[in-house]
Amino acid sequence: MTKMRKALCVLFAFGWVYTAAYPQESKNAAPDQSFREALDQAEKALKGSKYADAAPLWKRVTDANPTQAGYWLNLAKSYYGLKEYQRAILAYAKALELRADYPANSMYAIACCHAMLGEQAATLEWLEKALKGGYRDLRKAQTDSRFESLREHPKYRDLVALADTSKM
Repeated sequence: MTKMRKALCVLFAFGWVYTAAYPQESKNAAPDQSFREALDQAEKALKGSKYADAAPLWKRVTDANPTQAGYWLNLAKSYYGLKEYQRAILAYAKALELRADYPANSMYAIACCHAMLGEQAATLEWLEKALKGGYRDLRKAQTDSRFESLREHPKYRDLVALADTSKM
């Protein structure tokens, strides 16, 4: 009886490992298809600037595959397009954590979200992180309308290298 139990346990364990390593196509066909459809729809919606459609689709995609950095970046863009800046910040932060795109771009986008929320201190903090992290478009940082309320702020002027030409 003990040998029989051991043999059954070994067979059961082998079967479990085999099943986990080589899942059957029929069990996974529907979820994979559903995921692919959601991904295709999400990409089309974002490309067409249909943020109200894109955001829930990208949320579904990131829920299904939370380690894909690009998906989080697209979720963030969708939330930004909906003017849901707090949600966009969280999604950009996750994209940054997973190293999506060029990290300084996500930092800059987070600064823009804070600017749209009127959060001056956080805007300056993230703009500084972006610039120190290698954000390359200094001209954009100098002229970005989202930073309009900061134009005269000494830290902003220092960060984006705006000179006071009135004293020249």
